[in-house]
Amino acid sequence: MLRAQVTTPGPIRVGTEYVQTLKMGPTTIEGRCRITQLDPGHVFGFNLASKVLSCTGELRLDPIPGGTRLTSTGSGQLHGVWRVMTPVFQAQVKREAQVEVKRIKTAVERGAPTVV
Repeated sequence: MLRAQVTTPGPIRVGTEYVQTLKMGPTTIEGRCRITQLDPGHVFGFNLASKVLSCTGELRLDPIPGGTRLTSTGSGQLHGVWRVMTPVFQAQVKREAQVEVKRIKTAVERGAPTVV
């Protein structure tokens, strides 16, 4: 994700919409997103729709003995001619998810506020 900008007035809540810009290979994609679940510090769910991609996702933090478990789930589908790029896109998402999990883990261990 390159950037996200909230477009719904008021506090961030379930139903809040935002525009998100993603980098996918050499291209950038802009999509409209909506928060579908929100319990700060515990769960964040969303859906995204664009001409190129539709997806849903969830990030969940659960306490476990000795720490916290981060679970990230989601699914997506490329549209039109982009469908041929599905294997490349899946590999990119996997790599980026691993980097994001490390970033969140570091922030949680430092006691920094998390976006989840």
